[in-house]
Amino acid sequence: MWEDAEGSFLKSPGSVTPVRPSQDLREEFEEAANGGIQSLALGALDNSFLVGDSGIQVVKNFSHGIHGKGAFVNFDKGYQRGGSSLVESTPKKALLMKAETNMLLMSPMDGRKLHSSGLHQLDIETGTIVTEWKFEKDGTDITMRDITNDSKGAQLDPSGSTFLGLDDNRLCRWDMRDRKGMVQNLATACTPVLNWNQGHQFSRGTNFQCFATNGDGSIVV
Repeated sequence: MWEDAEGSFLKSPGSVTPVRPSQDLREEFEEAANGGIQSLALGALDNSFLVGDSGIQVVKNFSHGIHGKGAFVNFDKGYQRGGSSLVESTPKKALLMKAETNMLLMSPMDGRKLHSSGLHQLDIETGTIVTEWKFEKDGTDITMRDITNDSKGAQLDPSGSTFLGLDDNRLCRWDMRDRKGMVQNLATACTPVLNWNQGHQFSRGTNFQCFATNGDGSIVV
């Protein structure tokens, strides 16, 4: 749950401390997040989100910079769900979806590699994890190194359910919708499986590290 916020964090703060014109942007982010930053989920609407070692900090977007809103989620107080088979470590990647009401959080399998076997879906309004997903292709568990939106404005689509994934030798699109058109039962012990929508698996020699999409959906790896 979101903590230390006066009312809903979706509302603007009553008072704002102006950002110093000479202040470095990274210093500004770290100041708002109260520490090191692992990932930035830049919002196109009112808020952006800083993922740090201890939790997620909400910041208010302004034309001249950002300002902390005093709302945050501690990873040790709500990030984990009982019976999870996914990694319980600090997320290295955050991705906004569904008109910026949901966030996908991807954690590395261990401290040495950035690969992840799945991700967590966070409901931003309540500050709680609603679903845990795992990556799977043809019945076999696989990993992903990075995720991003399908296109530049995809995070503003309230019905958006697909996103792109990248691994050392894979480039694909994932779909959170159930193939049979049925709502998945989140009360079961099984972790919902993301559907491999389309993509390509290269045999060797690619060693992909990161990627991004532009406005027309073109991919830069």
